[in-house]
Amino acid sequence: MTMDTTAVKLSAAGGIIEGWGIPFGSPTHLDRHGEYFDASTDLALNVFPGPRPLLISHGTGPEGPVVVGRVTDVEKRDLGWWVTAALDQASPWFDRIKAALARGVLSFSSASLPHLVQKGPDGKQITRWPLIELSLTDRPASSDARVVSVRSCLEHYAEIGVSASALKQLILAPGEAEELDYLAQLARIDAIERRGQAQAAYKEFTDWARAFDRR
Repeated sequence: MTMDTTAVKLSAAGGIIEGWGIPFGSPTHLDRHGEYFDASTDLALNVFPGPRPLLISHGTGPEGPVVVGRVTDVEKRDLGWWVTAALDQASPWFDRIKAALARGVLSFSSASLPHLVQKGPDGKQITRWPLIELSLTDRPASSDARVVSVRSCLEHYAEIGVSASALKQLILAPGEAEELDYLAQLARIDAIERRGQAQAAYKEFTDWARAFDRR
């Protein structure tokens, strides 16, 4: 059975949109990262039941982080997670988003934090993906992105009126609910992210060097 995972639909209400936020895959049907979600993937929705921000392209576009609404419902169905979100109709992006939706060129892309993601033994099945943010993108819905900065994530939540304290249960490791542990955990996460950025920069350099050597 096939399904349309690319188009996000605009409802009659005007500011309400819905579509496949996280379609299920399989070992033979992987996303662009060579991974897949299935019905057993834990989105940690019960850990933090509050709303998630809706962004444009996970803040990676030339405009930077742009919050354009909030996720209002995430429903597990046979083929994946169906997401409903409310657009901010006062946003300067609203008319542009509405026009793009009318052309059917936008899809949803989910986001988590790298240190919270867990995978199965094959390295492809995503077993835990705490849903942190959702984005509208013109790339396929199965091309999921990661939010690489905890601090920018906190800013996105603040923009939709969700305090940083509401995120602690997701950001903290189990048993680290005290404020001092929370600050220490943030510092540890920052170190992990800096290390990941350094590794990415080194890989980019070595890839360039290999290509240069082959000239």
